[in-house]
Amino acid sequence: MFIHFVKFKTDLPADEVRRVMEERAPRFRLEVPGLVQKYYGYEQQSGAFCGCYVFDSEGSREAFVGSELARTIPAAYEAQELRVEGYEVLFPLYEEHHLEQQTRTS
Repeated sequence: MFIHFVKFKTDLPADEVRRVMEERAPRFRLEVPGLVQKYYGYEQQSGAFCGCYVFDSEGSREAFVGSELARTIPAAYEAQELRVEGYEVLFPLYEEHHLEQQTRTS
């Protein structure tokens, strides 16, 4: 598995950023093969937003990086201070079944 982070700041209001995120989410479901999950984040103190992607392989991550959808991220959010990083997952803290149990009990 591979993790891909996209972090940015923008002058758009937070509610507008969230609207754009929600509007674009279906495209990620349909157009990104190998995308296992995507998390959307916001850090209030710095004002930074992020997308944390989990891919099934480095090939899937690289294909996404070269895609039209990935190239449109900066413009879609009027991004400033864009930072993109990719990491190979070494190991998970919890096994997958543990996460499913946590989800059911919370």
